Amino acid sequence: MIVCLCHGVTERQIEAHVDSGAPTVREVGRRCGAGTDCGMCRCDIRAIMKRKRATEAGSPVLVLSK
Repeated sequence: MIVCLCHGVTERQIEAHVDSGAPTVREVGRRCGAGTDCGMCRCDIRAIMKRKRATEAGSPVLVLSK
């Protein structure tokens, strides 16, 4: 699924950046551009990061969609 329409960045690409050590939305943006233009996807990036970290920690996470 495309998360950042401005830069064509997918959910899997964002997850890959989180896996490779991107600790913040800003760092994900620095690496791939997501969230650096209009900013509408920043909340989605944050939610992906939160879900990914919770899954890795073995915790269930509830992510509410807009």
